[in-house]
Amino acid sequence: MAESGLMAFFRNVIDLLKASEANVLYLLMNCVRDGYPLLGFIGINIWILTKTKQPAQSRFLDFPDDILRKIFSSLDQKDAVKLRILSKRCLNLCDSKPKVQVNLRNIKLERRDDFLRFVDKYWLGESRLKNIEVLEVYWMFLNVSSQAEKHILLKWLENALLNNNYIKELTLDLTDNQGFELPSFIFSLQSLKTLSLHSIVLGYPFTSFPCLETLILNNIRGLNELNIISSSLRRVEIFSQYLMTNISVSSEQLRILSINFASRGKNASITLHTPNLTLFSLDGGVCYEFNGGGFPNLEMSTIFRSGYLSFPKKNRPKMVNTLICILYSVSQTAMLVTNGDLLLAVLRSVQVPIFYATHTLHLDVSFAHHRSIVSLSPTFACFPNLKALKFTCFELAEIWGSEEAVAAHEQLIENIQIMGFDIKKEMNSDFGICQQIMEYAKILKGMKICYIGLA
Repeated sequence: MAESGLMAFFRNVIDLLKASEANVLYLLMNCVRDGYPLLGFIGINIWILTKTKQPAQSRFLDFPDDILRKIFSSLDQKDAVKLRILSKRCLNLCDSKPKVQVNLRNIKLERRDDFLRFVDKYWLGESRLKNIEVLEVYWMFLNVSSQAEKHILLKWLENALLNNNYIKELTLDLTDNQGFELPSFIFSLQSLKTLSLHSIVLGYPFTSFPCLETLILNNIRGLNELNIISSSLRRVEIFSQYLMTNISVSSEQLRILSINFASRGKNASITLHTPNLTLFSLDGGVCYEFNGGGFPNLEMSTIFRSGYLSFPKKNRPKMVNTLICILYSVSQTAMLVTNGDLLLAVLRSVQVPIFYATHTLHLDVSFAHHRSIVSLSPTFACFPNLKALKFTCFELAEIWGSEEAVAAHEQLIENIQIMGFDIKKEMNSDFGICQQIMEYAKILKGMKICYIGLA
């Protein structure tokens, strides 16, 4: 039978590479990396067929276990299963892949049952789980079959987690109108380093994470309070439209903390004991009662970058008070990213500067309305050591600030970026705006200006 063009291509490439183990492996892994796992599978098979004439020099089966296991993990699941027939060793290695991903979202409805049987027989059957390190499950339950599938999924999780001493990362991304309640044993796994949960129902409180280093909670339901006590956690991310009214985080090792609730105008309490925090992000439409501070190592803080305008007007005064407390706590951050409307509301709420962020070198603020851009003087007063400013404006009606305020800091400020959207012609002509910008450019050491959508 004549060779196909693809097979001939692979055979020629392999001949040119002189069957070098390193080069062939590099070629096959590149095929997988570039989105062509089937090409990688074909290449492996052709390579094996090429070497069958020289059984003593069978390169593929001489690879160490860890390299073969990486090849099996990178291939498409069905292609990897086909390699099980090569030898008993390949069978064992294929069944003990370090990474397993179960993705039901792209399976057509009529093939759903076949896929479930395939996974159960070749993938997550009781005898197939040996050395899994990463398990990712992406699931979309159907109302007509959700109970049966939940039972199957719980069985797989139990087999994968309770009978496996190697698993380090677990991702569960489930879509179910009725909710999927997570089994409690997951949080007690000693080997688990990363836990990422999406659209899960938690019907019980949990506090202790013995070995976890990364915790990601996305749209978690059924949990009103979250108390995290850990000596190992280094990263926590919480994003949800379902509000948790009380969040308490205590971790000496925590470096990254991100909290974002989309609920509008509600209240929540946050208490932090995270002295080694380096990146802190707080956003959403929630009024927070904030208790925290003592962050001497903060490198970047993102505070209400987008959430301020989602607040009902009656709750915005509470938001101002919240930001005042937070600014005191993050005053040692090297870079502050926040909402310009909210920041100016804070600065206008008192007659004198309320804090001095002497450690802040970079300030990045965004505005929604041109009337907010009136003066840079309060900003300069609170951030005396600024080196760079970035202002993003959606309706830029005037070049803000007094020349005296800018001139007072001309020795310190090295770069200002102005990004304006929808400049109003009735306020200034294009030439007039450019003329004002050039006047400021004479004072500042550097300025980057980008106007998009001149009206």
